[in-house]
Amino acid sequence: MSKPKVLFLCTGNSCRSQVAEGWAKHLKGDKIEAYSAGVEPHGMNPKAMQVMAEAGADISGQSSKHVDSPSNVPFDYVVTVCGHANETCPMFPGKAKIIHVGFDDPPALEKTAGSPEEALNHYRRVRDEIKEWVQTLPETLERTKLAAPRDKSKVGILVMCVGNSARSQMTEGLLKKYVGDFFDVHSAGMNPKDDVDPLAVRVMTEVGIDIRKQWPKSTRAYLGRQWFQYAIIVCHTTEQNCPRIFIGSTHRLFWPIDDPAVVQGSYETQLAAYRKARDQIESHVKVWAKAVRESVPA
Repeated sequence: MSKPKVLFLCTGNSCRSQVAEGWAKHLKGDKIEAYSAGVEPHGMNPKAMQVMAEAGADISGQSSKHVDSPSNVPFDYVVTVCGHANETCPMFPGKAKIIHVGFDDPPALEKTAGSPEEALNHYRRVRDEIKEWVQTLPETLERTKLAAPRDKSKVGILVMCVGNSARSQMTEGLLKKYVGDFFDVHSAGMNPKDDVDPLAVRVMTEVGIDIRKQWPKSTRAYLGRQWFQYAIIVCHTTEQNCPRIFIGSTHRLFWPIDDPAVVQGSYETQLAAYRKARDQIESHVKVWAKAVRESVPA
């Protein structure tokens, strides 16, 4: 039986997708034929190579490639490991199944690191998370859905802001925690960023909510395709420009939350801004969840 051909795709094909390819070859070479590429390749990341070498997986022989490079390979699976690649993933001929499994972006996290060692630790953590996921292959590929469809047995909520990287992602995570048993929660942005904000991920982890596998999505992905009973808007810009197609008979809620990403200062100062936004969102969610539950007949 032939091995499934798997392409790991990210923006630059310099870090996460290279790490995934490296682990797949190192740990699952007998079960997977692994490749990687990028939608905008820009060379191998030295720190990614360094931390992989530390773990005993040499990826120095790999190279950064454009997604068009292996276009003649009949892939069975294309796994996007960052939000931007997921949004811009090209069409693949044949039977290729497109799957998104998001991981934090170490180069982005590196910018907020207080020391070279702290920067390397971001690479090490993501390296280990990718390794843990690769160890579940290929079985989990068979079980993974192409996308998360609307669960029509639940009431639908779409949370919106501009970039869908921080406030709306935190809101999605908190709504899933408090009312996920009754509501099907999604989030999107008018102009989505490439990835979920690392500081948003961190402050949510502090309260036991993991949003690392979420990714920024455009409102266009939902426009006219899915219907939501509730539209929750968490920033002023989106409140002013919210597509009317989401309103109609939908309940519209506006929870204005200041953008923590605009706060300048030390790393701790920025973290404090994200914690404040998280706590404000949680207050809105708790009040609304209580009102909703009290309105439902016992």
